[in-house]
This record gives sequence, structure tokens and C-alpha cells, in this order.
Amino acid sequence: RDARPEIVNHLGEDDAQALLQHGALAPKFDSELSRVAVLTGGAFFLIDAFHDAGSDPESLARWIAGGPCPPLVVEAVRSRIALLSPEARQVLLAMSFGAAATTELIDLAHLDDDEVLGAAIAELDDEGLLNDEGNELIPLVAEAATQLQPPIERRRHHRQFAAVLGDRGGSALAQAEHLIAAGAPPREVAELCLAAADELMTDLPTLALDWIERSIEAGLSPIEVAGRRVEANVRDGRPLDALRAAEPLFRSEAPGRLEALQLAGVAFAQARRPRQAASILGQIALRLDGEAAGLVELSAAVCELAGGGDDPGALGSAIGSPAASNPAIEVARLTLGSLRGAL
Repeated sequence: RDARPEIVNHLGEDDAQALLQHGALAPKFDSELSRVAVLTGGAFFLIDAFHDAGSDPESLARWIAGGPCPPLVVEAVRSRIALLSPEARQVLLAMSFGAAATTELIDLAHLDDDEVLGAAIAELDDEGLLNDEGNELIPLVAEAATQLQPPIERRRHHRQFAAVLGDRGGSALAQAEHLIAAGAPPREVAELCLAAADELMTDLPTLALDWIERSIEAGLSPIEVAGRRVEANVRDGRPLDALRAAEPLFRSEAPGRLEALQLAGVAFAQARRPRQAASILGQIALRLDGEAAGLVELSAAVCELAGGGDDPGALGSAIGSPAASNPAIEVARLTLGSLRGAL
């Protein structure tokens, strides 16, 4: 009854933030409280460590600015890791480098089977090092755990994880990040940077562009990545940048050139230059066969008509071409007919 209360489960974000407001962070870093609450995962031992870190405000300021974890926070994590079995420590290290709590951890942590993995995960959960769902490390725990590793050991683990991901057909983005962190030679990373860009291309074209630039820094030539640059800029809604990226392709026979020039045609259309789009698509159609050629011809005809073209023979030929099973061709044909009728 008279003992100090112990909080044994993780707090919600609001409760964690309320506790942090009474500590060293509040006076100078009030705007950061919400972010820190998320990074602690509501683990009371981490919130407590931030209270203790008030005696070293400079380390707090460095961490907020992107530096290493405050020493007292690292020590709070180290004291818990010290209680773990060797298998649980290996699992924690693998998870701190981004591995998910799945069977890939058996290879990464050199475990015998699922049973050993399950026991290790249970240990981490008992020590309060996992999030509420029990499937990921608390972000600050992962940050501190990697910081506890000597640099040479850290690089070795990064390379090992990249190799396991490669063997299992894992994410190219994760492989590239691990190899970069391992200090791998640039040429070894270059192709993976492009593969990472491909993974991001559809949903996050801005990030894809960053990885394309990294591949150039790693040794690929601009002409090798020009096609992807064009696509990423088109998807990101930057047609003029896409056209600038396409310029080397007009004068080369690089792999993927036709696909990139088709995207350049899209960029011309986005930039409201339909005549140029029609011209480039018309040139590409001559080098294609079958349905691909038909679709590009129809696209060129749409652009030609939108740009004020008046070649009824060519337009009539495009509209009257034989029906195909490809729905995109039928849509393009209907679009062309509708646009022609409206004009």
C-alpha cells in the first residue's frame, strides 16, 4: 500500500504525452512531445528515462535535432536487454534493423525453429520492449539497440540482413537501405537503388525520384535511368521535368527507350502541347506491332485532334481500325470519336 505505484502496461499516446509534460522535455521541446510519446510507445520505463535525462539537456537537444539517443535512455534499454536470453537478444537485434516478427527471423537470428522464435518474442514482450500488438519493437528501443552495437558489428549485421532478404525475395528497398548502411561499394548498391525506385514508383513517385538520384550517385549513368526519371516525373505531375529527363532518349537507343518516349508523349499532353505529343507518339507507333501499335496510333490521333489537326484520313483510319480485345484500344477509339464529334 505504501510502495510507489508501478505501471506495468503501455500507456496510450495522450497519457504518455501528459506524463512527458511534467518532465525535462516540456519547457524547451513542447512541440516535440507528441512525437516523443509515439516513439516511446507508451512504455513507462522510457518515459521515466526521459525524466531522468533532464539532467543532461544538451543530449536531449542533440537527439531532437537528429543525433543519437540520450545516454540515459540508451542505458534504460540496455538494462532490459541484459536480462534477455541470447536467442531473444538476436531476435531483438534483427527486429531493430527492420525485420518483421515472422519466420524470416529464424534465418536472420540463426534460430532453430518456430518454437525458439516464439519463446524469444514472448521474452521481448515480457520485458515491455514490443508495441501493444506485440509484433514490432517500440521505435526508441530499436534506435537504442542499434546504437549499442559497435560500428563494425552493425555493418556486418546490415550486410547479413540484406543477404537474407535477397535470398527470400524480400523488398529491394529494404535491401538497398541495409547495403547502404553496411557501407557496401557503390556499384553493388546501384541496381538495387533502381529496384527500390520501381517499388515506390506507383504510390510514391517523389521518393522514387530520390532513389533514382541515389543510383546515379552509386555509379549508373543518366542515360541508364532516363526512362525511370521520365516515368516518375509523369506520375508525380511534373511534365516539364519529365520532358527534360527524356531529352537524352531522343538521341539514343537505350533499353526501354520506346516505353520512356511513350511517357514523354504523355508529358507533352500534360504540358498542354498536344501537337508535340501526337508527333512523338506517331513516330513510336511505326516501331511497334499489333495492339501496342494500334493503341499508340489512337493516342496520337486523339492528341492530333486536340491540337487542331485536320487530317481526316488519318483520323478516320484510326477510328475505323479493326476492333480488338484490348479494352484500352476500344476506350481510345471511343474517346477519339467523341472528341472529333464535339469539335
